[in-house]
Amino acid sequence: MRALTHLLGGCGLLVILALFAVSCSNPSSPSPVAGQSTPTPTPPVITPRDIDDTQEAWCHGLIEISRLSRPPIGDWQGEANRFVDKMYDFNGPYQFLFRPTLAYGAHAFRTDRAGTLSYFIGGNEREYPNDGQGFARGPWTDCHASNDLPRGVKGVQIYGNIALAMGTATLTDLQNKPTVVDKIFVFRKLPDNTVKLMVHMSAKANEAPTPTPTPTPK
Repeated sequence: MRALTHLLGGCGLLVILALFAVSCSNPSSPSPVAGQSTPTPTPPVITPRDIDDTQEAWCHGLIEISRLSRPPIGDWQGEANRFVDKMYDFNGPYQFLFRPTLAYGAHAFRTDRAGTLSYFIGGNEREYPNDGQGFARGPWTDCHASNDLPRGVKGVQIYGNIALAMGTATLTDLQNKPTVVDKIFVFRKLPDNTVKLMVHMSAKANEAPTPTPTPTPK
């Protein structure tokens, strides 16, 4: 009987030591349970401020490429590469979609980095012969993006870490002539809180037909 009591006492000590080891483990790293996967972290929610800041950064980057491509010449090619990598979501879980303002024909739609970079600075005659010297080289001096629509409507929709913004981008050239572009941007907020464009569609604003059509008679 005395031997049995000694044996049970030893087992109890082992159990206590095991429980103590578990209690001292990292509480932020729960032990996996059989048949259950590790919970996926909740993506950060995108905010209206995120949208405004990203559109402002897009405008700033475009103008910087244009500025560096004019005398005194700077590293406009390097700036363009940094611009597309910063602004566009080439490595996201969804296919990147880009419909540039002045692209047409077989090259109207771009879905990769090479096509995006070519649209902004050209230089890819083999794949994109119609891009010329590139849209970003303008020469532009100012850019402003707005999501304000008629009748006081704000052209923004937010769905968690995804947001859609519809509105205009106004670009001003060296002759102080504005060019208004209609645009739809779709943003994704990444786990590191950076925001990138996963969809970009733009087109020159429609002008009223001449002569103005006669209203249909009632």
